[in-house]
Amino acid sequence: MIEHYKMSYTELAASLPKPDKRKRKSIESGDLYDWVAEIRPITQQVYQSAEQGEKLDYRYMYAYFDLVKQQLLYAGIRLAKVLNELF
Repeated sequence: MIEHYKMSYTELAASLPKPDKRKRKSIESGDLYDWVAEIRPITQQVYQSAEQGEKLDYRYMYAYFDLVKQQLLYAGIRLAKVLNELF
């Protein structure tokens, strides 16, 4: 999806919203198991929206690109939390 929008990963990261301190703390709260439980219903919804073998087109990208951006933001914040705890 990112390549389709002709954005570099740096450009994509720069375009993500900058959460305030309270939102960032909310995103990084919990642990890996909590994060997996949070994303599970989302992944089920996404997978159920496409048929097996279906060529994913503009409709799919339009429907889920904001979710992709949100999850990349969450992943970055959560990875930073884990790395800060390790080092």
